[in-house]
Amino acid sequence: YWEKYIDYIMDGEWVGNPPPPEPDPVDTGSGGTGGTTDPPPDPPPSDPPPPEPPIGLQIPIENGRLWAGLGLPRGPRSLGHVAGDTHSAMQLLLMQSPTQMEIGVPRRGSYDEIWVPWYMDGDRIEDFNNPNEYTFPGADDDLAKDWRNWIGYITYVQFMMDWGRDRSPDVSNSSNSDPDVGIKTPLSVLSQYCPRHAESVAGYTFNFPPREQPMHAVRRSLISALAVVADRNIGITPGAGDRVAIVTYDGLDAYHAPQLVVPLTSSFNSAMSSCVDLQATSDIGSTTATEAGLILARDHLKPTHMGGAGRHYSKKVIVLLTDGVPNAWSSSQGEIDSFITNNPGDNYYNSDYIWLNAALVQAAHAEMEGTNIYAVGMGLGTDYDFMDRMARTSNTDEGGLSVRGSGNP
Repeated sequence: YWEKYIDYIMDGEWVGNPPPPEPDPVDTGSGGTGGTTDPPPDPPPSDPPPPEPPIGLQIPIENGRLWAGLGLPRGPRSLGHVAGDTHSAMQLLLMQSPTQMEIGVPRRGSYDEIWVPWYMDGDRIEDFNNPNEYTFPGADDDLAKDWRNWIGYITYVQFMMDWGRDRSPDVSNSSNSDPDVGIKTPLSVLSQYCPRHAESVAGYTFNFPPREQPMHAVRRSLISALAVVADRNIGITPGAGDRVAIVTYDGLDAYHAPQLVVPLTSSFNSAMSSCVDLQATSDIGSTTATEAGLILARDHLKPTHMGGAGRHYSKKVIVLLTDGVPNAWSSSQGEIDSFITNNPGDNYYNSDYIWLNAALVQAAHAEMEGTNIYAVGMGLGTDYDFMDRMARTSNTDEGGLSVRGSGNP
């Protein structure tokens, strides 16, 4: 676990004696045209490739390691500064362990120039969408890089946030989402070391996990909204009032698939309690399956004879909390294009943006079923172009716009 943290912040270096540079191209002078010996560049493609959905870190790794050949040379810099204390530094001893050794060249094997450490993990502090250039196109790409080689509260908290509720840093990314595998960070509710604190919300008291943002603000907002629903149902005959359900969604694999956390119930306290432990997943891979979350919510609201738990006479409402950046979908391109062709509208993107259109198609299905979707943005990086399209598709917009929030907890 701690080795992973060191890998996360470590800045590698090239050391040793580099080989001599390649000689410059030689002009033979025999052509008489003054041309170059370099081949002409390839022509640009006639059409740009289709856009790719914004996803978390996905780097090719072997046995959980990113090999040194992917690194770029950097100039020398000091190692092991302790955040907040520039006078006492923790020295990180970096040493190569090659399989071959040459006489007279200790610890350098058969290489004139080597990358230290000899391998580096692919999960770096400057990765994990730090910063997310899709939602923050003007962000400084060096913000996270400037914290490499610093050990302390800032980099460790960022480390725990990046691994999220679900991932175990000490296990390969191919299997570390299993709740029973590896060591979760202390911020995760899945960790035995996760601290709790009592906090009051709308007159109720709950034992929350640490206040990581923006999720803690989301938890409090959900509980406050449910408290309003509970107040409005006081004195109503049981079974005749409102019911609520909680659906969570991350990705599409077994450990991230959407879940019905609380089925439709009139026990508002149970729904509020379920919000206490809601936490964000890590930023590894595609972890915003908005379409799949909406499918599960729609199916649960259907009448019982259609496999759902809804009542015929009730008004169906879905409150969608999201950053507006879906990046995982389950419907095929053909299914989505066919629906849009048969139900055209101005709110769809062009067909290349399947991950956005997939969620909008679900909003259109819900609207046809009489279900209102209210899209609520969370976080400072909310994509309000997508959120506004979602609101207009659901006929819940106000002047063409979705609900606006400060985004700042």
